[in-house]
Amino acid sequence: MAADEEAAIGSGFVVIFGGPFYDTVRKVWYQTVKPLILIVEDHDAVRASLRDWLSASFSGCRFLEAKSGEEAVALACAQSPDLILMDIVLPQMNGIEATRRIKAALPQVQVVILTMHENSAYQADAAAAGASAYVLKRTMRTELIPVVAGILSHRADAVLDPERGVSQDQEAQ
Repeated sequence: MAADEEAAIGSGFVVIFGGPFYDTVRKVWYQTVKPLILIVEDHDAVRASLRDWLSASFSGCRFLEAKSGEEAVALACAQSPDLILMDIVLPQMNGIEATRRIKAALPQVQVVILTMHENSAYQADAAAAGASAYVLKRTMRTELIPVVAGILSHRADAVLDPERGVSQDQEAQ
């Protein structure tokens, strides 16, 4: 067994966490579970191009779309997505307030703020609301795919091995 692998014994079988076998199991998880991503963006063209781009990179994922903060809260509560990509400036309810409400109802849901605003006050408000990441639209072509992949990979780890999937914040508690 390689140094980066851990073995757990239970009910007469061995489960290996880490290494190529674990990577294969994670890929199967993506294909069978089909993670759900909610895209919250008020501009139809931006939302559609973001969905098309992400679906090409994450073909095993399903997508939902919302045009407002209120619609995002309702969809999130009804569908419990694995990940939400949230704009800040939205009609009716802004993305930070929508994030706060979603995280209060569904703390396991990961929210990534995707915005054009480089304002540090927005970043602090997003973090306080429970956002997992803050990605600028001008850098999303290089930063968003790794952020989404990391969050979905962490989600797979949490399902496949709950102890491995515990976040740094949860370990500190």
